[in-house]
Amino acid sequence: MLELSMTGFILFIFYPLILISLSVYLSISKEMSSSRYFFAEKNINWFILGLSFLTSALISPYALGYTLEGFSIKLVFLYGIISSILFYILGKFIIPVYSKLKIKTISEFFERIYGRSCRYFISLLLILSNVGIRLILSLIAGSILISTLTELDPYFSLLFFLVITSIYLIIGGLKTEIIVSAIHVLFITIVTVYFTIWLITQTQTKFNLSEFIASAAPKFNQSLISFEALISIAIIGFWFICSDQIIVQKSLSAKNINQAKKSSFVSIIFQFVPVLIFSLPLYLIFDVWKDYTHEYILKNFFKGIVPELLQSSIILSLVFALTSTFANFFNSTSSLITYDFYKTIKKDTSDRELVLVGRITIIILLLVAILLIPVSKPNSLQLYFKLIHLLFYISAIVSAFLIIGLLAERINGRTSFVILCLSSFLIIYKFINELFYENDNSSVILKWFTAFNFLQFTIIIFLFCTAALFFLNKINWGLVSNKILKSKPDKKILLALPVYLAIIGFFEIISI
Repeated sequence: MLELSMTGFILFIFYPLILISLSVYLSISKEMSSSRYFFAEKNINWFILGLSFLTSALISPYALGYTLEGFSIKLVFLYGIISSILFYILGKFIIPVYSKLKIKTISEFFERIYGRSCRYFISLLLILSNVGIRLILSLIAGSILISTLTELDPYFSLLFFLVITSIYLIIGGLKTEIIVSAIHVLFITIVTVYFTIWLITQTQTKFNLSEFIASAAPKFNQSLISFEALISIAIIGFWFICSDQIIVQKSLSAKNINQAKKSSFVSIIFQFVPVLIFSLPLYLIFDVWKDYTHEYILKNFFKGIVPELLQSSIILSLVFALTSTFANFFNSTSSLITYDFYKTIKKDTSDRELVLVGRITIIILLLVAILLIPVSKPNSLQLYFKLIHLLFYISAIVSAFLIIGLLAERINGRTSFVILCLSSFLIIYKFINELFYENDNSSVILKWFTAFNFLQFTIIIFLFCTAALFFLNKINWGLVSNKILKSKPDKKILLALPVYLAIIGFFEIISI
């Protein structure tokens, strides 16, 4: 295990003091209004905002699960291109729509298109997925990494960082979270570049890194990209990048639409560093020692090879990613509860009362998170993977409804609500089947469900929702549909894509 001295001091004393001091500083200059607490007074710089976007989907502990699921490294590179396109779509088409409609939550957008029943249903679906899936995934990933790489107690560590995150959010609100996230992304970017450069320059080590890189290169060259994996990654990426509540909330905190658009291009530039550069060595390490457990690999690799300074930097990066994920969870869930339920039920709510409800909600969410820590044990990988599958299924529903919603002005609410209920029933049935009856083929229905893996089922749910919404509704096309037909692609994105293709081509060449 790693001995933490200076690192422990930074994590448990210096880091919390910085976070709380920053939140106090940002909150004492003016009275805390709902606009300031939930939307940072719509005064966030485009560069800082673009960096903070990345913590929602790309720099998060549960992203480790995608690597552990065995995805092709080529797919990881292609995901860099997919996410770049999605960030472009976010800035070019979607953020202007959110701004035009003056929504507070993503569920409010669904109400404008599908009606109030769909708003409540989708909001509840997102809240439950945040609490029951994304939070547990983050806790499990954090528990695994803390117990594997350090001598710290996972329960105490998770409890400590949950409390610290909730305190600085309660005090400072979204503005503090955005600034802290931007700092985290910059630090993680520097560490990942440093780690990758160090790794590929090693020649004489205990594990002979040059040999295992050479042995893994042909596997990289021969790896095939599954079509269903490519489509499924695009579907869940569309949810995380274009319709996640924290993305909506942050995008509405920009000074204006042009600033928000520029922020999406910052995300395009920075997102490939942690996703592509860090994923490559991680994939190679796990692939070469595939006969060993991930815990064994991490312990022996980091303890036996990685220098102490780099060890500390990696641990700090993981904690930063963890706290940013907790912050996203608290912020987005609190906003959904406050605006989709409390505000709609009590319409004459005062500005000060909204802030109070948001803060109380974070405290309640903190208590729920603390109760879930014992469930998130380091040996909970099976549950970890099943929850990732369920996350994919939910993303298929949200993405399908968002795509049709962006292309339409209004859709029949009753029909849409029935489709929403039916698709939700199907994914719950599939999840229960995976959790308890994975090898049970006794009934025809169970046999049909087990015939599809989670990637294929994600595509099936997505196609079902889009087809049902399209064919069972009389749709009045509008919003961004006409804008897409008339718009021309920006030169910036046309210049960005060849850069990614060049990166992929480089690794293709060295792997021959």
